[in-house]
Amino acid sequence: MLVDLKNNLKEFPYSNLEKIGDLIYFEGSILSHFTDESGQNLLFYWVDTDALYNRWLVIKVIEDDLIDYLNKLITLNDILNKSNKDFVLVVDVDENAVFKNTFICSTNKLEKKYIPEDKVYSFEIPENYLLYIKNHKKG
Repeated sequence: MLVDLKNNLKEFPYSNLEKIGDLIYFEGSILSHFTDESGQNLLFYWVDTDALYNRWLVIKVIEDDLIDYLNKLITLNDILNKSNKDFVLVVDVDENAVFKNTFICSTNKLEKKYIPEDKVYSFEIPENYLLYIKNHKKG
């Protein structure tokens, strides 16, 4: 796992994370939706693993884009590359779900294997998101 260590943050910048659900799950979470204490939506996208850590991209997402993604109108790659996405966080998480290393990384400097495919969401929408989508008012 290669990341520019000079961009290491002292601590993870979001607090009181609440897991809303897994959007993609296969023998473990691959894409999960969280909110922080201020209500920001964060997508955790699993990108790598080694003997010590699972590595995740942490992508801020506005609710309209999250709904559009679930409705197959945009891709995760679109969300990552939105104009307000100059950078993402890359975080290493240990087996006890403790955040060990947090890096800030320019989206154009991400390792190629970390960039999501430019494909629409192809999974069944999780049941807990059906009401979420129904009640959403486009901003």
